[in-house]
Amino acid sequence: MFNTSKISALTGATGATGSDGAVGATGADGATGPAGADYSLAADQTWTGSQRGAVVAVGLDSSSPIKNAVADMDAGNNFLLTMSGDAILSFNFQPASNSVGQSGVIRIVHDGNALTFSTAFRWEGGIPTVGTTGTDFLAYFVVEDDSGSEYALCTYFLAPANT
Repeated sequence: MFNTSKISALTGATGATGSDGAVGATGADGATGPAGADYSLAADQTWTGSQRGAVVAVGLDSSSPIKNAVADMDAGNNFLLTMSGDAILSFNFQPASNSVGQSGVIRIVHDGNALTFSTAFRWEGGIPTVGTTGTDFLAYFVVEDDSGSEYALCTYFLAPANT
């Protein structure tokens, strides 16, 4: 009988790596799915969920004692004007005729100073008495007159403290 406790196992060198096999054929294309719904903005749509836009701050030009507060119609529909001195509120309808049909609300936070409006505003019931404290709201809808000029039909809502 052999005594195997004194025999060491010998290991040979590692063999070379074999080459990769051939790439398989590409599978067949799947079937075309059904036509999707018409999501064109030119077509009528029925919205089942809420539609919201950001509230955009109205910029104040502080280069004169009476500030120009301009709501940029290309920036949004709903605006926030935080008063900082006397101001004249206007709309930027550029490019012309792009704003017809637009509507929204301007929230006005007063600081005790006067707010007046440019001729772009037309009022239901005449120019409103504007508060100087609290928060008021102005609802607008942009229309076009016979000459093609845009203006906003407006209603002004005084804050409860101002009524």
